[in-house]
Amino acid sequence: MLPDSLDVVKSQSIIDNMNTHRVWPLGAAGLYKRFKYVIRLHAKSEAYDNFFTLFVLLSTMAMCAEKYGNSKETTDLLELFDLILTWTFIYEMVMKQFAIGINKYLADSMNWLDGFIVLTSVVELAFVGEKSWAGYIKGEFDDI
Repeated sequence: MLPDSLDVVKSQSIIDNMNTHRVWPLGAAGLYKRFKYVIRLHAKSEAYDNFFTLFVLLSTMAMCAEKYGNSKETTDLLELFDLILTWTFIYEMVMKQFAIGINKYLADSMNWLDGFIVLTSVVELAFVGEKSWAGYIKGEFDDI
């Protein structure tokens, strides 16, 4: 005979035990799901957010260091730093979109701002500056 009431403590312990086990599909679908699960854990971690917050701070400091009259070495170093930061932010955006999905990514207004800034940086890399991608496509740097 079944009891008339549910044992909440026993039910919760069974649910907790079941939640510790993940069941993965077999084959390529299972590998994809495992990879996406690990990326999701990575992209939603506090360390991930703190790491990219530090890079935003470094980017702000680099922008503040740009001024008229900088030496060629300083300008080249700041451009290299800007390039590295841009690729880092592209990585952040792509991993976050892959981890949580494009719909959830776009549901957060901060991601809209973040994505706009990254895309603007990509356009800057492509079309602005002494050694832009557009310059390479046009053949302006054949002598390099």
